[in-house]
Amino acid sequence: MSSSRSLADFLTAHRDMLVERFKVRVSETLAPEGLSESELEDQLPDFLDALIDAIRVNSWPPARVFSRNATAEHHGRQRWQVGFDLDGLTREYGLLRDCIFELVEEKGETPTIRELRILSDCVSAATADSVTQYVAYSRERQREGEARLQAIIDNAPAAIYVTDAEGRCLVANRRLESIFGLPRSAILGRTDYERLPKEVADVTRGNDRRVLVENKPLETEEVIPQSDGLHTYISLKFPLHDAEGRPNAVGGISTDITERIQAQQALREAQMRLRTVLGHIPIILWAFDTQGIVTLMEGKGVERLGLKEDTFLGRSLFEIFQGTPWVLANVRRALAGEEFVAEEERAGRWFEVHYLPHRNAYGRVEEVLGLTLDVTERKRAQDFQQRLLGIVGHDIRSPISAINLSAITLLKQEGLPAGYLRPLQRIASSADRIEKLVATLLDFTRVQFGQALPLHVERVNLGSLAEQVCDEVRGAWPQAQVELVSTGELWGEWDPGRLMQVMGNLLTNALRHGQTDAPVRVRCEGEEGGVVFEVHNEGAPIPEPVQAHLFQPFKGGERTSSLVREGLGLGLYIVREIVAAHGGRVTFESTEERGTTFIVRLPRGPVAAA
Repeated sequence: MSSSRSLADFLTAHRDMLVERFKVRVSETLAPEGLSESELEDQLPDFLDALIDAIRVNSWPPARVFSRNATAEHHGRQRWQVGFDLDGLTREYGLLRDCIFELVEEKGETPTIRELRILSDCVSAATADSVTQYVAYSRERQREGEARLQAIIDNAPAAIYVTDAEGRCLVANRRLESIFGLPRSAILGRTDYERLPKEVADVTRGNDRRVLVENKPLETEEVIPQSDGLHTYISLKFPLHDAEGRPNAVGGISTDITERIQAQQALREAQMRLRTVLGHIPIILWAFDTQGIVTLMEGKGVERLGLKEDTFLGRSLFEIFQGTPWVLANVRRALAGEEFVAEEERAGRWFEVHYLPHRNAYGRVEEVLGLTLDVTERKRAQDFQQRLLGIVGHDIRSPISAINLSAITLLKQEGLPAGYLRPLQRIASSADRIEKLVATLLDFTRVQFGQALPLHVERVNLGSLAEQVCDEVRGAWPQAQVELVSTGELWGEWDPGRLMQVMGNLLTNALRHGQTDAPVRVRCEGEEGGVVFEVHNEGAPIPEPVQAHLFQPFKGGERTSSLVREGLGLGLYIVREIVAAHGGRVTFESTEERGTTFIVRLPRGPVAAA
């Protein structure tokens, strides 16, 4: 070294030049690509300052002076963070020493042996400090990564595990613990033979060996006994490799599919039962895709057509029914997304066809499902019903009306012999009763065959209708006590004849089944948007078994077992249908303490559905 300055002075004077030279060398030979100037430089200026101080102090041994250097320790962590490998970090300090020696040589400086020894020892100490921190920091991050990975796999719904070549478990998650009913400590380091029956372990270990031998993933089903029975898992097993690329462990992910298999089995059983049913009843279950290709055709109804299922399967409906345009029109309606029911005729038989478009998640029709019912017998019954209505409505009703009218006419004549009066009254009464029974039967038949009750709507007053009905009933029941109370706005648009039929039926029932010495109370009340009509009688309540089917046909006459049943048992059924045709509803309350009350609620105007 020249006598004018020491190595410390030289380094101080060329500090910036040394830093730049170092950054260039590191960037060219050791550093990962893409580091910034500041990342390359890091703590080098501070390290040089510490090195200069150590040379100036000139103490011995120099490494002790430089021990626990925070600059070097920080540098080790920083180099791990920016992507240096351990070899690069170690060689980095040797590169710095080479840069110092090159610069000293270029400038013709001659440092002392002692200065060089201090320089070398400081570089060695810094290398050791940086490497120690690098390794410690790397291990800490590795432990954190392993902890995060364990947390992730512990929260996975599937069992996740790793086994070595001998079958010992290296990694296990919480789901695997629950499968075996063991803590992780009792699973790690042990094989399947220590926790499973031998025949089961033979299968799982055989699958592991196959993965290692074939060096490729394997997906398979494995049945594992658990505390609540056998569980089936779909297991994906794959090879893990060592540094040389050789398979040395097996990773696995096993998902419990027991419920799925049970559901599939239940579905298969349900399908078998459905096929059994379809094979014994005259219906056809079918489906076709968006091109009109038949994808399903099952049911005994296929036989009714004299066909086989494969007659339709795989064929286009546009080909099969090219001569029947109304059928193809229905197919196009269903493919357009319309759900509907149509009647179609084929080979002399009638079928009710239900079209049910099935849409995917995007709302597009992807197939059409359907059900075809053979309704030939029903069509014949409807034709018979139409003829019956004509017979009853004209051929029977007309003569009965003529008998009734003739009897009433004779009763009005003066000078009628005394012996004729009572027979004529019985004839008129019986004819009137038969006429009402015929009308009731006609109404019942219409409703049973899906026809609406005919209504002749006009503007009427509910109170006036009730008063008229009460007067008629008082005439027929001279001993009866009938009280009527009307309040509020009672005008509306209804069929007056039908409403009087409802009132008369309810009032007659109340007189027939109520307490004979107590009045029957009738109330008409106007409400916002509608009206209420009530008939109340005291006496024994309607028996609970009867209440359940009171409005069903042929049941209404069974209110008490002690009374002789009168009529057909259709009165309350027809009452309900008339009220429903007006858009209203009829209910009742019947208790020992409060007696029996029938309540009819009606809107004021006609209902479109009626």
